[in-house]
Amino acid sequence: MGSLVGTAADCEPAGGGVESASLLAPAVIQDSASEGSAGRRSCTFACSHGWARMVIDRGRIHVIQLLDDADSRISHVPHAEPLPQPFRELMDLLMAGADLRQRTDLWQLLDLEQVSPFRRAVWWTTFTQLGPGMVMTYAHIAQCMGRKPGLARAIGQALRHNPFPLLIPCHRVIAAHGWGGFMGQVAKNGGRKAAILAGEGYVTSSG
Repeated sequence: MGSLVGTAADCEPAGGGVESASLLAPAVIQDSASEGSAGRRSCTFACSHGWARMVIDRGRIHVIQLLDDADSRISHVPHAEPLPQPFRELMDLLMAGADLRQRTDLWQLLDLEQVSPFRRAVWWTTFTQLGPGMVMTYAHIAQCMGRKPGLARAIGQALRHNPFPLLIPCHRVIAAHGWGGFMGQVAKNGGRKAAILAGEGYVTSSG
């Protein structure tokens, strides 16, 4: 494959000319029942990246998961209480594929209590620097943090453990000479990572 960073090495939006990947269009959120813990809620929804599930615990987002399918994961609860407004707004933004770089207020919705300062810094940089159709390398993320490019491997590990893959767009961080991993896996030709980026309008220098 050609270089993956040629069209976005300076973190500019990729050019047009690429049709969106054949993924699911936005759909209505389905609330699920409480999962046993007081105040824990989950919702499953469809967006341009496919099916996703968000778990809210103690008033904070505990995890956002990308799912292979949702048929067996959605619990229809006719009398479920609606999501609080900030979480519903976030869901609407995620379903619309919005550029969230300026929405730093959304950071306050995340459960980061057990997250190390280094991982927080990596996730924050990824969140605030990369919008749809943009990519950076792991080394470039390190530079944006004021760190040495040699920390690229540590950057990759921090993104591998990102529990908020839609809000913190770890799929937009790639290797210098390849796609790099996504959700703990490395797939030939980029796999789901490449499909999501294509759906956002990103093109490689060979495309």
